[in-house]
Amino acid sequence: MEPLDLLILGGGPAGCAAALTAARLGLRVQVLERHPQRSKPGDALPPQAAPILQKLGVVPDPAWAVPTAGLEFRWGNDAVNLTSFPAVHQRFGLALHREAFEQHLRTLAAKAGAKFSAGVHPERVQETATGWRVSCHNHPEVLAHFVLDATGRQAWFARQLGISRIQLDAQVALFRMNQSVKGPPWIQVHSETDGWWYTSQLPQARSEMFFTVPETPAYLASIREGGWKAAAASTSFLNRIAGKRWLAVGDAAFTFDPIASQGISQALSSGYYAALAARDVLNGKTEAGAAYALTLLKATDAFFREWRGIYQTEQRFAGSLYWKSRHQLPEVQLPWWEVFQTST
Repeated sequence: MEPLDLLILGGGPAGCAAALTAARLGLRVQVLERHPQRSKPGDALPPQAAPILQKLGVVPDPAWAVPTAGLEFRWGNDAVNLTSFPAVHQRFGLALHREAFEQHLRTLAAKAGAKFSAGVHPERVQETATGWRVSCHNHPEVLAHFVLDATGRQAWFARQLGISRIQLDAQVALFRMNQSVKGPPWIQVHSETDGWWYTSQLPQARSEMFFTVPETPAYLASIREGGWKAAAASTSFLNRIAGKRWLAVGDAAFTFDPIASQGISQALSSGYYAALAARDVLNGKTEAGAAYALTLLKATDAFFREWRGIYQTEQRFAGSLYWKSRHQLPEVQLPWWEVFQTST
């Protein structure tokens, strides 16, 4: 069996962006996905994500994207503040139908030559003299010179190597698609006693998300009410995101607090640049993996410098369970020292 140039574990935005980029670079690439069709909440790309869409050759389509004119923000006081994206950034943002968007990325990557295998459950990983051997429960084993871990917050591949994950909070998201309501072309962010709302207009539906912690009355009432789905929305990171022949991308590397609205754009960017780094490492430029890790850490450090302050500005509900937890967020020390390790 001839090894692949690049094996990507996970087919979300980061994995698809990496597959699309790697295939266009001429690499032999395969993506193994566990659950490609899971229901996902709506999401958004800020105006600043336009450059990475251009690098990927992704043109917004009404089937999966709705332009957003700006942000309606009620946070810290009762005033409603509006920020116009065109006025500030000279372009619109995009509200995304996640499943349709990811399917579009898969289609582009497949057309570029990437191979996709769905419903695959990796079981073991073994380092070889020239790369990696990945054994699967329901798929032939795969040999690859390089691996990207795009398995989301579980970071399956990195965890197989014994790398730990730092969990910073216990935030969760409640989400649903409201087919009967059509809202304004603004992303709406409003805080309240038990958490905060994030709503946006998607194609054919309005996405409603509420961020809280599992012990709050709002969370328990929503679960009893039904119609809501729950997903982890905590902030976390691997204490090592790069190795000799592997890199972590997207949520496998870092999960951002949704208040930053950086999750999808960071996933696309990390997938794109990880594919470039993999190509360079395969061509003998062994420093490319460390350069990728440094770039990602710098971008993440910028978020963590502002993270705690964002929540400190909301003091109206300081006595509630949720806001007490947000006002006690820890200071973050990112794993800069791990970048230059080259073993494994």
